[in-house]
Amino acid sequence: MKKLRRLLFPFSFIYALVIYLRNKLFDAGILTSAAGSLPTLVVGNVHVGGTGKTPHTRFFLSQLSDLNPAVLSRGYGRSSKGFIEVDLSMPVEKTGDEIRLYKRSHPRAKAVVCEDRLTGVQRIKESGHEGIVILDDAMQHRKLMPDALVALVRADSLHELDLYLPAGDLRDGKYRLKKADAVIITGWNPAMDDVVKESELRALLRLDASTPLFKSQIAYGTLSPLQQDSVQQRDDIKRIILVTGIAHPAGLHTQISKEHTIVEHFHYRDHASFDASDLESWRTALANHNADAIITTEKDLVRMEGLSNVETLPIWYQPMTVEIEGAETLTTLLRKKLNRP
Repeated sequence: MKKLRRLLFPFSFIYALVIYLRNKLFDAGILTSAAGSLPTLVVGNVHVGGTGKTPHTRFFLSQLSDLNPAVLSRGYGRSSKGFIEVDLSMPVEKTGDEIRLYKRSHPRAKAVVCEDRLTGVQRIKESGHEGIVILDDAMQHRKLMPDALVALVRADSLHELDLYLPAGDLRDGKYRLKKADAVIITGWNPAMDDVVKESELRALLRLDASTPLFKSQIAYGTLSPLQQDSVQQRDDIKRIILVTGIAHPAGLHTQISKEHTIVEHFHYRDHASFDASDLESWRTALANHNADAIITTEKDLVRMEGLSNVETLPIWYQPMTVEIEGAETLTTLLRKKLNRP
């Protein structure tokens, strides 16, 4: 697959040139950027997929809760258009999965989808909201000039951030990381602290000493059932079917394998929609493997909940949060950026 992608290098050159010129036009003020009508924190990345924007956005929703955060997403994969304030009675097809997960974990926070981030922030203010707005995946939406920008880079991609789409994974220039108020290397293994020096990391990312650099890792919570009144006990779950629709499930697979035997793994593309035929495939796999339960992610769960008869399957989900080294320093920095005069 990698060799095939390398054949697309000429198209990557064209893509890189377009992105470079676009960024230059914004930097020069020929294409205009404007601050949001409320203080904004953007969580983004320069390469595609799997950097952990969702758990990091949830982290900031919790850590900055006293600033009354609303959360704004474009609503990736949704069937609707325009500005929608989300509530959990809406089908996931109308809202997208990520925003529903934010609302599910932070029910008091205003949750909104809108393709145009400037318009979205303005509409949030017009609704009477007083506080900040956290935007996931808006680093490339340069019409909005954020008060604070946090860029995420996946640890296992540090040596691969050289080629642009479609030959590589870069969706934006690595040079844009210098514009971030903080850069977080996600999926970091603390054992690497004694092997890789910070100066080497900064060299790989082309960061100078002035850009705050942090590291984070996934923290796994307690396995929980889809049905809260489930009679099935956690300790009775031995053999499981794993179902994932996330970009990089390897870490989860390793974590689940520590306590359970994975007899089959249904791995779908990121944000994949599930339907009745998928449910039947999982039901068949449970029977064929004499498995005890299905384990999935919380993000995948929100795309399953509305399916007919899903409650007849023994589904458990694995909560995932993040732990950020130097979290207090990071949140203090962001508070200063978000504190408009």
